[in-house]
Amino acid sequence: MMNTPNILMFHRILINQKINDWYVRRGMAVSLNSLFSIIDEYLNKGYIFGTIKDCINSRHYFHLAFDDGFKEHLECAILLKEKYDIKYDHMTFS
Repeated sequence: MMNTPNILMFHRILINQKINDWYVRRGMAVSLNSLFSIIDEYLNKGYIFGTIKDCINSRHYFHLAFDDGFKEHLECAILLKEKYDIKYDHMTFS
């Protein structure tokens, strides 16, 4: 049985922008502080940031993926880089 890799997918990140409430009602949006809390939880459990390949090869890594290329994803990437010194190849934008 294959282990499921720790790839965390996010659709919308609530920073300071207004987005359609549709995303929030359907659970497709997370606040920036909630994202930080999720990351902190993984780090506190001993996981480290990694590429998708790292995550497939080892359960010690986790990877952040952002779906649909919204502008806030780039803003979020800058904040994540500042807060966690995360490498950009440890995040995927599609």
